[in-house]
Amino acid sequence: MDKPTSYGLFFGGNDMDGAAPTYVYFTIAQDGTFQIRHRAGNDIHDMDKSLHYAIKKPDATGKVTNVLEVQVAPTAVSYLVNGAVVDATPTRAMA
Repeated sequence: MDKPTSYGLFFGGNDMDGAAPTYVYFTIAQDGTFQIRHRAGNDIHDMDKSLHYAIKKPDATGKVTNVLEVQVAPTAVSYLVNGAVVDATPTRAMA
């Protein structure tokens, strides 16, 4: 079986041209899963990976449209797909 195609957003980038870039990325896959990861230099931290009903899967022609959004508030970062919150994490400094 082929690996599902994923696409998404990245944000919170720091030192992107340096030796130790840091950022968070939020992706969804054609199989209906989402994944949130944090990169700090060479280290990758898995924050969440789950199947979610809000993620639309491709139709018979292979086409699909999903809208991804990240909302950053003083106390939490919320991850949304098609207007539904699929995950939220407390706001914190990432190292």
